[in-house]
Amino acid sequence: MASRMPQAVRLFLLLFGGYVVILATSALWLDAWHAWDWYYYEAASKQHAPTLAKTIRLVDVTAWYDPADPALLRTQLAGFIHEVLRRNERPTALVLDFYFPRDRRIPAPANLALRRELERAVDAHFPVLVSWDPVENNDTASGGTAAALDLLDNDTVYDHVARGHTILAQAYGDGIFYQSCYLVPNGANPPIEIPALPMLLDKNSSPCAPPQDVIVPRGDVPAHLTSKLGHFPFEPGDLTDKIIVLATLKHDVGPIPGALNPELVTWAISDIVAKDNAFRPTPLNGALAALVLTFSLLTAVFYIAAFQWARRWRLASLRPILPSLAALAAGLTSIGFLFLMEWFLYASLHTIQPQVGLPLIGIIIVAVFSAVFGRYLLEKTLGWTLTKESDWDAFVSYSHRDTDWVEKNVVAPLRSAGGDGLRIFYDKKSIVSSEDWQRKLAYGVEFSRFVIAIYTPEYFDSPFCTYELSRAHRKWIKANRDGSVRPIMLRTTAIPLEFDDIQAATIEDSDAVQRILSDIIESVKASKGTAG
Repeated sequence: MASRMPQAVRLFLLLFGGYVVILATSALWLDAWHAWDWYYYEAASKQHAPTLAKTIRLVDVTAWYDPADPALLRTQLAGFIHEVLRRNERPTALVLDFYFPRDRRIPAPANLALRRELERAVDAHFPVLVSWDPVENNDTASGGTAAALDLLDNDTVYDHVARGHTILAQAYGDGIFYQSCYLVPNGANPPIEIPALPMLLDKNSSPCAPPQDVIVPRGDVPAHLTSKLGHFPFEPGDLTDKIIVLATLKHDVGPIPGALNPELVTWAISDIVAKDNAFRPTPLNGALAALVLTFSLLTAVFYIAAFQWARRWRLASLRPILPSLAALAAGLTSIGFLFLMEWFLYASLHTIQPQVGLPLIGIIIVAVFSAVFGRYLLEKTLGWTLTKESDWDAFVSYSHRDTDWVEKNVVAPLRSAGGDGLRIFYDKKSIVSSEDWQRKLAYGVEFSRFVIAIYTPEYFDSPFCTYELSRAHRKWIKANRDGSVRPIMLRTTAIPLEFDDIQAATIEDSDAVQRILSDIIESVKASKGTAG
Protein backbone atom coordinates (compact mmCIF):
# COMPACT_ATOMS: atom_id res chain seq x y z
CA MET A 1 0.00 0.00 0.00
CA ALA A 2 2.79 2.39 0.95
CA SER A 3 4.63 1.71 -2.31
CA ARG A 4 1.59 2.87 -4.31
CA MET A 5 1.25 6.08 -2.33
CA PRO A 6 2.44 9.07 -4.41
CA GLN A 7 5.72 10.55 -3.26
CA ALA A 8 4.13 13.98 -2.82
CA VAL A 9 1.57 12.51 -0.42
CA ARG A 10 4.29 10.71 1.54
CA LEU A 11 6.29 13.91 1.83
CA PHE A 12 3.20 15.84 2.94
CA LEU A 13 2.40 13.27 5.64
CA LEU A 14 6.01 13.28 6.79
CA LEU A 15 6.03 17.06 7.10
CA PHE A 16 2.65 17.08 8.85
CA GLY A 17 3.93 14.52 11.35
CA GLY A 18 7.01 16.67 11.91
CA TYR A 19 4.77 19.68 12.54
CA VAL A 20 2.79 17.79 15.18
CA VAL A 21 5.92 16.43 16.89
CA ILE A 22 7.79 19.73 16.95
CA LEU A 23 4.75 21.68 18.11
CA ALA A 24 3.96 19.15 20.84
CA THR A 25 7.58 19.15 21.97
CA SER A 26 7.60 22.95 22.07
CA ALA A 27 4.34 23.08 24.00
CA LEU A 28 5.39 20.52 26.61
CA TRP A 29 9.10 21.06 27.09
CA LEU A 30 10.18 24.37 25.57
CA ASP A 31 9.89 27.34 27.90
CA ALA A 32 10.75 29.97 25.30
CA TRP A 33 7.17 30.47 24.13
CA HIS A 34 6.05 31.12 27.73
CA ALA A 35 8.67 33.84 27.92
CA TRP A 36 7.45 35.38 24.66
CA ASP A 37 3.92 35.48 26.03
CA TRP A 38 4.97 37.28 29.18
CA TYR A 39 7.33 39.72 27.49
CA TYR A 40 4.58 40.61 25.04
CA TYR A 41 2.05 41.00 27.83
CA GLU A 42 4.38 43.24 29.84
CA ALA A 43 5.11 45.41 26.80
CA ALA A 44 1.42 45.70 25.91
CA SER A 45 0.24 46.31 29.46
CA LYS A 46 2.73 49.15 29.94
CA GLN A 47 0.94 51.07 27.19
CA HIS A 48 -2.00 51.55 29.53
CA ALA A 49 -1.41 50.85 33.21
CA PRO A 50 -4.37 49.25 35.00
CA THR A 51 -6.16 51.18 37.73
CA LEU A 52 -7.17 49.70 41.04
CA ALA A 53 -10.93 49.56 41.56
CA LYS A 54 -12.00 52.42 43.83
CA THR A 55 -14.32 50.07 45.70
CA ILE A 56 -11.36 48.24 47.28
CA ARG A 57 -9.62 49.17 50.53
CA LEU A 58 -6.45 47.37 51.57
CA VAL A 59 -6.04 47.54 55.35
CA ASP A 60 -2.77 46.68 57.07
CA VAL A 61 -3.47 44.90 60.38
CA THR A 62 0.13 44.07 61.22
CA ALA A 63 -0.52 45.55 64.69
CA TRP A 64 -2.86 42.63 65.33
CA TYR A 65 -0.06 40.10 64.83
CA ASP A 66 2.03 39.05 67.82
CA PRO A 67 3.77 35.66 67.82
CA ALA A 68 3.78 35.71 71.60
CA ASP A 69 0.01 36.26 71.75
CA PRO A 70 -1.68 34.07 69.10
CA ALA A 71 -5.13 35.06 70.39
CA LEU A 72 -4.57 38.77 69.60
CA LEU A 73 -5.39 38.49 65.90
CA ARG A 74 -8.67 36.68 66.62
CA THR A 75 -9.86 39.02 69.32
CA GLN A 76 -9.02 42.11 67.25
CA LEU A 77 -10.75 40.70 64.18
CA ALA A 78 -13.83 39.78 66.22
CA GLY A 79 -13.92 43.34 67.56
CA PHE A 80 -13.54 44.79 64.05
CA ILE A 81 -16.45 42.75 62.65
CA HIS A 82 -18.54 43.63 65.70
CA GLU A 83 -17.92 47.36 65.14
CA VAL A 84 -18.77 47.11 61.43
CA LEU A 85 -22.06 45.44 62.27
CA ARG A 86 -22.79 47.87 65.11
CA ARG A 87 -22.37 50.81 62.73
CA ASN A 88 -24.66 49.06 60.26
CA GLU A 89 -21.96 49.15 57.57
CA ARG A 90 -22.57 46.86 54.62
CA PRO A 91 -19.30 46.07 52.84
CA THR A 92 -19.47 44.21 49.54
CA ALA A 93 -17.10 41.69 51.11
CA LEU A 94 -14.56 41.34 53.86
CA VAL A 95 -11.43 39.51 52.65
CA LEU A 96 -9.14 38.01 55.29
CA ASP A 97 -5.77 37.48 53.66
CA PHE A 98 -4.10 35.55 56.45
CA TYR A 99 -4.16 32.06 57.95
CA PHE A 100 -5.91 30.72 60.98
CA PRO A 101 -3.92 27.68 62.12
CA ARG A 102 -5.05 25.48 64.93
CA ASP A 103 -3.24 26.58 68.05
CA ARG A 104 -3.89 25.08 71.48
CA ARG A 105 -2.47 28.18 73.13
CA ILE A 106 -5.49 30.22 72.02
CA PRO A 107 -8.12 30.26 74.78
CA ALA A 108 -11.56 28.97 73.90
CA PRO A 109 -13.30 32.35 74.53
CA ALA A 110 -11.22 34.00 71.78
CA ASN A 111 -12.18 31.31 69.29
CA LEU A 112 -15.82 31.44 70.36
CA ALA A 113 -15.96 35.24 70.00
CA LEU A 114 -14.51 35.13 66.49
CA ARG A 115 -16.80 32.32 65.35
CA ARG A 116 -19.84 34.18 66.73
CA GLU A 117 -18.96 37.41 64.86
CA LEU A 118 -18.31 35.52 61.61
CA GLU A 119 -21.72 33.84 61.87
CA ARG A 120 -23.37 37.21 62.61
CA ALA A 121 -21.70 38.70 59.50
CA VAL A 122 -22.98 35.86 57.32
CA ASP A 123 -26.48 36.20 58.80
CA ALA A 124 -26.38 39.94 58.05
CA HIS A 125 -25.48 39.20 54.39
CA PHE A 126 -21.97 40.43 55.05
CA PRO A 127 -19.78 38.10 52.92
CA VAL A 128 -16.53 37.05 54.56
CA LEU A 129 -13.82 35.42 52.41
CA VAL A 130 -10.75 33.88 53.96
CA SER A 131 -7.48 32.59 52.56
CA TRP A 132 -7.49 28.77 52.69
CA ASP A 133 -4.12 27.69 51.32
CA PRO A 134 -2.92 24.09 51.62
CA VAL A 135 0.63 25.07 52.56
CA GLU A 136 2.74 24.82 55.65
CA ASN A 137 4.59 27.82 57.08
CA ASN A 138 3.45 29.97 54.14
CA ASP A 139 5.70 27.95 51.84
CA THR A 140 3.76 28.07 48.54
CA ALA A 141 6.79 26.87 46.59
CA SER A 142 6.59 23.37 48.04
CA GLY A 143 3.04 22.84 46.78
CA GLY A 144 0.08 21.83 48.91
CA THR A 145 -1.37 18.71 50.44
CA ALA A 146 -4.60 17.71 52.09
CA ALA A 147 -2.62 17.20 55.31
CA ALA A 148 -1.77 20.92 55.33
CA LEU A 149 -5.47 21.78 55.27
CA ASP A 150 -5.94 19.70 58.42
CA LEU A 151 -3.55 22.05 60.21
CA LEU A 152 -5.93 24.99 59.75
CA ASP A 153 -8.64 25.91 62.25
CA ASN A 154 -11.65 24.74 60.31
CA ASP A 155 -13.92 24.56 63.36
CA THR A 156 -13.51 28.21 64.31
CA VAL A 157 -13.13 29.90 60.92
CA TYR A 158 -13.10 27.95 57.68
CA ASP A 159 -16.31 25.98 58.15
CA HIS A 160 -18.31 29.22 58.59
CA VAL A 161 -17.17 31.45 55.70
CA ALA A 162 -16.32 31.31 51.99
CA ARG A 163 -12.77 30.16 51.45
CA GLY A 164 -10.35 30.24 48.54
CA HIS A 165 -6.65 30.07 47.85
CA THR A 166 -4.36 33.08 47.43
CA ILE A 167 -1.36 31.22 46.00
CA LEU A 168 0.40 33.41 43.44
CA ALA A 169 3.26 32.42 41.17
CA GLN A 170 5.95 34.32 39.31
CA ALA A 171 6.19 33.93 35.57
CA TYR A 172 8.92 35.44 33.39
CA GLY A 173 10.15 38.88 34.37
CA ASP A 174 7.77 40.42 36.88
CA GLY A 175 4.71 38.57 35.59
CA ILE A 176 2.31 37.20 38.22
CA PHE A 177 -0.46 34.65 37.74
CA TYR A 178 -2.58 32.28 39.78
CA GLN A 179 -4.56 29.14 39.14
CA SER A 180 -8.30 29.72 38.97
CA CYS A 181 -8.70 26.46 40.88
CA TYR A 182 -6.02 24.82 42.99
CA LEU A 183 -6.18 21.02 42.94
CA VAL A 184 -4.84 19.58 46.19
CA PRO A 185 -3.62 15.96 46.04
CA ASN A 186 -5.62 13.78 48.40
CA GLY A 187 -4.03 10.35 48.27
CA ALA A 188 -6.21 7.77 46.55
CA ASN A 189 -9.22 10.09 46.72
CA PRO A 190 -10.11 12.72 44.10
CA PRO A 191 -8.14 15.95 44.54
CA ILE A 192 -9.64 18.70 46.66
CA GLU A 193 -10.73 21.67 44.55
CA ILE A 194 -10.00 25.08 46.04
CA PRO A 195 -11.15 28.02 43.89
CA ALA A 196 -9.03 31.15 43.83
CA LEU A 197 -10.26 33.63 46.42
CA PRO A 198 -10.70 36.48 43.88
CA MET A 199 -12.92 34.20 41.79
CA LEU A 200 -15.37 33.90 44.71
CA LEU A 201 -16.35 37.52 44.08
CA ASP A 202 -17.66 36.67 40.61
CA LYS A 203 -20.93 34.78 40.96
CA ASN A 204 -20.90 33.86 37.27
CA SER A 205 -17.46 32.25 37.23
CA SER A 206 -16.74 28.53 37.23
CA PRO A 207 -13.09 28.53 38.29
CA CYS A 208 -12.73 24.74 38.43
CA ALA A 209 -14.32 23.91 35.07
CA PRO A 210 -11.60 23.67 33.95
CA PRO A 211 -8.79 25.36 35.95
CA GLN A 212 -6.89 28.08 34.08
CA ASP A 213 -3.86 30.26 34.67
CA VAL A 214 -5.05 33.83 35.27
CA ILE A 215 -2.77 36.84 34.84
CA VAL A 216 -2.71 39.49 37.54
CA PRO A 217 -2.59 42.98 35.97
CA ARG A 218 -1.07 45.31 38.49
CA GLY A 219 0.41 48.68 39.27
CA ASP A 220 0.99 50.58 42.48
CA VAL A 221 -1.72 50.53 45.14
CA PRO A 222 -2.76 54.18 45.70
CA ALA A 223 -1.78 55.39 49.14
CA HIS A 224 -5.27 56.64 49.98
CA LEU A 225 -6.64 53.12 49.50
CA THR A 226 -4.28 51.62 52.07
CA SER A 227 -4.79 52.02 55.82
CA LYS A 228 -2.90 50.93 58.89
CA LEU A 229 -5.31 49.70 61.48
CA GLY A 230 -4.42 49.95 65.12
CA HIS A 231 -7.91 51.11 65.99
CA PHE A 232 -11.08 51.73 63.97
CA PRO A 233 -10.21 54.81 61.86
CA PHE A 234 -13.14 54.75 59.43
CA GLU A 235 -15.87 57.33 59.27
CA PRO A 236 -19.50 56.16 59.07
CA GLY A 237 -20.27 54.91 55.61
CA ASP A 238 -16.61 54.42 54.67
CA LEU A 239 -16.97 50.66 54.37
CA THR A 240 -20.40 50.36 52.79
CA ASP A 241 -20.24 48.95 49.24
CA LYS A 242 -16.50 48.46 49.60
CA ILE A 243 -14.36 45.35 49.45
CA ILE A 244 -12.18 45.40 52.55
CA VAL A 245 -8.95 43.40 52.36
CA LEU A 246 -7.37 42.83 55.78
CA ALA A 247 -3.74 41.66 55.72
CA THR A 248 -0.54 41.72 57.73
CA LEU A 249 1.64 43.41 55.12
CA LYS A 250 4.86 43.17 57.11
CA HIS A 251 4.71 39.40 57.34
CA ASP A 252 3.27 38.49 53.92
CA VAL A 253 5.85 38.85 51.15
CA GLY A 254 5.00 38.08 47.54
CA PRO A 255 6.59 35.75 44.97
CA ILE A 256 8.75 38.56 43.52
CA PRO A 257 11.03 41.02 45.36
CA GLY A 258 9.42 44.31 46.30
CA ALA A 259 5.84 43.08 45.92
CA LEU A 260 3.70 42.17 48.93
CA ASN A 261 1.33 39.27 48.50
CA PRO A 262 -1.74 41.16 49.85
CA GLU A 263 -1.16 43.92 47.30
CA LEU A 264 -1.04 41.34 44.50
CA VAL A 265 -4.20 39.68 45.84
CA THR A 266 -5.84 43.11 45.88
CA TRP A 267 -4.94 43.60 42.22
CA ALA A 268 -6.34 40.15 41.40
CA ILE A 269 -9.60 41.07 43.14
CA SER A 270 -9.70 44.39 41.30
CA ASP A 271 -9.36 42.59 37.98
CA ILE A 272 -12.36 40.39 38.83
CA VAL A 273 -14.73 43.03 40.18
CA ALA A 274 -13.85 45.96 37.89
CA LYS A 275 -15.43 44.63 34.71
CA ASP A 276 -14.89 47.97 33.00
CA ASN A 277 -11.21 48.04 33.92
CA ALA A 278 -9.24 48.83 30.79
CA PHE A 279 -7.10 46.19 29.10
CA ARG A 280 -8.07 43.06 30.95
CA PRO A 281 -5.80 40.11 30.06
CA THR A 282 -7.37 36.90 28.87
CA PRO A 283 -6.40 33.65 30.65
CA LEU A 284 -3.16 32.11 29.50
CA ASN A 285 -4.77 28.79 28.60
CA GLY A 286 -7.90 30.20 26.94
CA ALA A 287 -8.20 29.20 23.29
CA LEU A 288 -4.51 28.47 22.75
CA ALA A 289 -5.02 25.35 20.63
CA ALA A 290 -7.49 27.18 18.38
CA LEU A 291 -5.07 30.09 17.95
CA VAL A 292 -2.18 27.81 17.02
CA LEU A 293 -4.19 25.81 14.48
CA THR A 294 -5.84 28.90 12.98
CA PHE A 295 -2.60 30.75 12.31
CA SER A 296 -0.80 27.60 11.15
CA LEU A 297 -3.58 27.05 8.61
CA LEU A 298 -3.47 30.71 7.58
CA THR A 299 0.26 30.38 6.96
CA ALA A 300 -0.31 27.40 4.66
CA VAL A 301 -3.02 29.31 2.75
CA PHE A 302 -0.81 32.40 2.44
CA TYR A 303 2.04 30.22 1.22
CA ILE A 304 -0.08 28.69 -1.54
CA ALA A 305 -1.15 32.16 -2.66
CA ALA A 306 2.39 33.56 -2.55
CA PHE A 307 3.81 30.48 -4.26
CA GLN A 308 1.30 30.56 -7.13
CA TRP A 309 1.87 34.25 -7.65
CA ALA A 310 5.65 34.26 -7.33
CA ARG A 311 6.27 31.32 -9.63
CA ARG A 312 4.90 33.39 -12.50
CA TRP A 313 7.79 35.84 -12.17
CA ARG A 314 10.16 35.94 -15.08
CA LEU A 315 13.12 36.59 -12.78
CA ALA A 316 15.44 33.69 -13.29
CA SER A 317 17.92 34.76 -10.62
CA LEU A 318 15.26 34.48 -7.91
CA ARG A 319 13.90 31.08 -8.86
CA PRO A 320 16.37 29.10 -6.71
CA ILE A 321 14.99 30.83 -3.62
CA LEU A 322 11.39 31.20 -4.75
CA PRO A 323 10.02 28.59 -2.28
CA SER A 324 11.89 30.33 0.54
CA LEU A 325 10.66 33.76 -0.56
CA ALA A 326 7.07 32.50 -0.63
CA ALA A 327 7.54 30.95 2.82
CA LEU A 328 8.98 34.19 4.18
CA ALA A 329 6.10 36.18 2.72
CA ALA A 330 3.55 33.73 4.13
CA GLY A 331 5.15 33.72 7.58
CA LEU A 332 5.39 37.51 7.77
CA THR A 333 1.80 37.87 6.57
CA SER A 334 0.55 35.45 9.24
CA ILE A 335 2.54 37.23 11.92
CA GLY A 336 1.07 40.49 10.69
CA PHE A 337 -2.45 39.08 10.98
CA LEU A 338 -1.67 37.75 14.47
CA PHE A 339 -0.66 41.16 15.72
CA LEU A 340 -3.49 42.81 13.79
CA MET A 341 -5.83 40.64 15.85
CA GLU A 342 -3.93 41.70 18.98
CA TRP A 343 -4.29 45.35 18.02
CA PHE A 344 -8.03 44.92 17.41
CA LEU A 345 -8.53 43.31 20.83
CA TYR A 346 -6.39 45.97 22.45
CA ALA A 347 -7.97 48.96 20.73
CA SER A 348 -11.59 47.89 20.44
CA LEU A 349 -12.30 45.40 23.20
CA HIS A 350 -9.76 46.67 25.75
CA THR A 351 -8.29 43.20 26.13
CA ILE A 352 -4.72 41.97 26.02
CA GLN A 353 -4.50 38.48 24.53
CA PRO A 354 -0.99 37.43 25.58
CA GLN A 355 -0.81 34.03 23.89
CA VAL A 356 1.56 34.74 21.01
CA GLY A 357 4.51 32.40 21.62
CA LEU A 358 3.10 29.06 20.52
CA PRO A 359 1.18 30.52 17.53
CA LEU A 360 4.47 32.08 16.39
CA ILE A 361 6.21 28.71 16.65
CA GLY A 362 3.40 27.12 14.63
CA ILE A 363 3.73 29.83 11.95
CA ILE A 364 7.49 29.29 11.69
CA ILE A 365 7.17 25.51 11.42
CA VAL A 366 4.51 25.70 8.70
CA ALA A 367 6.48 28.33 6.74
CA VAL A 368 9.69 26.25 6.78
CA PHE A 369 7.91 23.01 5.89
CA SER A 370 5.95 24.77 3.14
CA ALA A 371 9.24 25.89 1.59
CA VAL A 372 10.45 22.27 1.60
CA PHE A 373 7.23 21.01 0.02
CA GLY A 374 7.15 23.87 -2.49
CA ARG A 375 10.67 23.11 -3.62
CA TYR A 376 9.71 19.49 -4.14
CA LEU A 377 6.70 20.50 -6.24
CA LEU A 378 8.79 22.78 -8.44
CA GLU A 379 11.45 20.18 -9.12
CA LYS A 380 9.35 17.02 -9.37
CA THR A 381 5.92 18.15 -10.53
CA LEU A 382 6.63 21.29 -12.56
CA GLY A 383 10.00 20.06 -13.76
CA TRP A 384 12.03 23.10 -12.73
CA THR A 385 15.74 22.88 -12.13
CA LEU A 386 16.21 25.50 -9.47
CA THR A 387 19.48 26.93 -10.71
CA LYS A 388 20.39 30.50 -11.52
CA GLU A 389 19.97 30.72 -15.25
CA SER A 390 18.33 33.22 -17.55
CA ASP A 391 15.03 32.92 -19.39
CA TRP A 392 15.11 31.93 -23.00
CA ASP A 393 13.58 33.97 -25.76
CA ALA A 394 12.69 30.94 -27.86
CA PHE A 395 12.46 27.19 -27.40
CA VAL A 396 13.05 25.16 -30.53
CA SER A 397 11.23 21.83 -30.57
CA TYR A 398 12.23 19.51 -33.44
CA SER A 399 13.15 15.98 -34.48
CA HIS A 400 16.89 15.33 -34.64
CA ARG A 401 16.51 14.11 -38.21
CA ASP A 402 16.01 17.77 -39.15
CA THR A 403 18.93 19.19 -37.17
CA ASP A 404 20.72 20.68 -40.18
CA TRP A 405 17.61 22.43 -41.50
CA VAL A 406 16.69 23.75 -38.04
CA GLU A 407 20.19 25.10 -37.36
CA LYS A 408 20.39 26.85 -40.71
CA ASN A 409 16.85 28.23 -41.03
CA VAL A 410 15.77 28.81 -37.43
CA VAL A 411 18.57 28.82 -34.87
CA ALA A 412 21.18 30.78 -36.82
CA PRO A 413 18.85 33.66 -37.81
CA LEU A 414 17.59 34.01 -34.24
CA ARG A 415 21.08 34.01 -32.72
CA SER A 416 22.33 36.63 -35.14
CA ALA A 417 19.32 38.91 -34.76
CA GLY A 418 19.93 42.43 -33.50
CA GLY A 419 23.65 42.01 -32.84
CA ASP A 420 23.41 40.37 -29.44
CA GLY A 421 21.09 37.69 -30.73
CA LEU A 422 18.28 35.91 -28.92
CA ARG A 423 18.66 33.38 -26.14
CA ILE A 424 17.66 30.05 -27.63
CA PHE A 425 16.80 26.83 -25.84
CA TYR A 426 18.15 24.34 -28.34
CA ASP A 427 18.59 20.88 -26.89
CA LYS A 428 21.78 20.14 -28.82
CA LYS A 429 23.52 22.48 -26.39
CA SER A 430 20.96 23.24 -23.68
CA ILE A 431 20.56 19.76 -22.19
CA VAL A 432 23.50 18.02 -20.57
CA SER A 433 23.27 14.24 -20.87
CA SER A 434 23.33 13.63 -17.14
CA GLU A 435 20.36 15.88 -16.44
CA ASP A 436 16.76 14.74 -16.08
CA TRP A 437 15.65 15.51 -19.64
CA GLN A 438 11.94 15.69 -18.81
CA ARG A 439 12.47 18.19 -16.04
CA LYS A 440 14.84 20.29 -18.14
CA LEU A 441 12.54 20.34 -21.15
CA ALA A 442 9.54 21.32 -19.03
CA TYR A 443 11.56 24.14 -17.52
CA GLY A 444 12.72 25.29 -20.95
CA VAL A 445 9.19 25.39 -22.35
CA GLU A 446 7.77 27.09 -19.25
CA PHE A 447 10.30 29.91 -19.25
CA SER A 448 10.79 30.58 -22.93
CA ARG A 449 8.90 33.49 -24.44
CA PHE A 450 8.12 31.54 -27.61
CA VAL A 451 8.05 27.89 -28.63
CA ILE A 452 8.87 27.06 -32.26
CA ALA A 453 7.73 23.53 -33.11
CA ILE A 454 8.94 21.95 -36.38
CA TYR A 455 6.22 19.50 -37.48
CA THR A 456 7.23 16.35 -39.37
CA PRO A 457 6.06 12.73 -39.26
CA GLU A 458 9.16 11.92 -37.16
CA TYR A 459 8.34 14.77 -34.80
CA PHE A 460 5.05 13.22 -33.70
CA ASP A 461 6.69 9.79 -33.41
CA SER A 462 9.18 11.12 -30.86
CA PRO A 463 8.17 11.01 -27.16
CA PHE A 464 10.57 13.90 -26.50
CA CYS A 465 8.93 16.11 -29.09
CA THR A 466 5.35 15.28 -28.13
CA TYR A 467 6.22 15.93 -24.48
CA GLU A 468 7.62 19.35 -25.41
CA LEU A 469 4.55 20.15 -27.51
CA SER A 470 2.15 19.05 -24.76
CA ARG A 471 3.85 21.41 -22.32
CA ALA A 472 3.79 24.17 -24.90
CA HIS A 473 0.12 23.53 -25.65
CA ARG A 474 -0.73 23.78 -21.95
CA LYS A 475 1.18 27.06 -21.74
CA TRP A 476 -0.59 28.35 -24.89
CA ILE A 477 -4.02 27.54 -23.39
CA LYS A 478 -3.15 29.32 -20.12
CA ALA A 479 -2.00 32.37 -22.09
CA ASN A 480 -5.34 32.60 -23.92
CA ARG A 481 -3.83 31.46 -27.23
CA ASP A 482 -1.59 34.51 -27.42
CA GLY A 483 0.73 33.37 -30.22
CA SER A 484 3.51 32.14 -27.95
CA VAL A 485 3.51 28.75 -29.71
CA ARG A 486 4.50 28.98 -33.41
CA PRO A 487 4.45 25.62 -35.29
CA ILE A 488 6.05 25.26 -38.74
CA MET A 489 5.04 22.34 -41.00
CA LEU A 490 8.33 21.19 -42.51
CA ARG A 491 6.92 18.00 -44.02
CA THR A 492 3.25 17.21 -44.32
CA THR A 493 1.95 15.05 -41.53
CA ALA A 494 -1.25 14.42 -39.60
CA ILE A 495 -1.50 16.58 -36.49
CA PRO A 496 -2.84 14.75 -33.40
CA LEU A 497 -6.26 15.89 -32.34
CA GLU A 498 -5.05 17.36 -29.03
CA PHE A 499 -2.77 19.79 -30.88
CA ASP A 500 -4.77 20.68 -33.98
CA ASP A 501 -6.17 23.88 -32.45
CA ILE A 502 -2.77 25.57 -32.94
CA GLN A 503 -2.51 26.65 -36.58
CA ALA A 504 0.80 25.72 -38.18
CA ALA A 505 2.54 27.66 -40.93
CA THR A 506 3.92 25.67 -43.87
CA ILE A 507 7.17 26.10 -45.75
CA GLU A 508 5.18 25.90 -48.95
CA ASP A 509 4.64 29.55 -48.18
CA SER A 510 8.16 30.74 -48.89
CA ASP A 511 7.94 33.67 -46.51
CA ALA A 512 6.27 31.81 -43.63
CA VAL A 513 9.43 30.96 -41.70
CA GLN A 514 10.85 34.45 -42.16
CA ARG A 515 7.61 36.06 -40.96
CA ILE A 516 7.51 33.91 -37.84
CA LEU A 517 11.15 34.64 -36.98
CA SER A 518 10.70 38.36 -37.66
CA ASP A 519 7.62 38.49 -35.43
CA ILE A 520 9.51 36.75 -32.61
CA ILE A 521 12.56 39.00 -32.96
CA GLU A 522 10.51 42.19 -32.99
CA SER A 523 8.42 41.04 -30.02
CA VAL A 524 11.50 40.17 -27.97
CA LYS A 525 13.18 43.48 -28.83
CA ALA A 526 10.02 45.37 -27.89
CA SER A 527 9.71 43.61 -24.55
CA LYS A 528 13.37 44.23 -23.74
CA GLY A 529 12.99 47.88 -24.67
CA THR A 530 9.95 48.17 -22.39
CA ALA A 531 11.79 46.44 -19.57
CA GLY A 532 14.74 48.75 -20.03
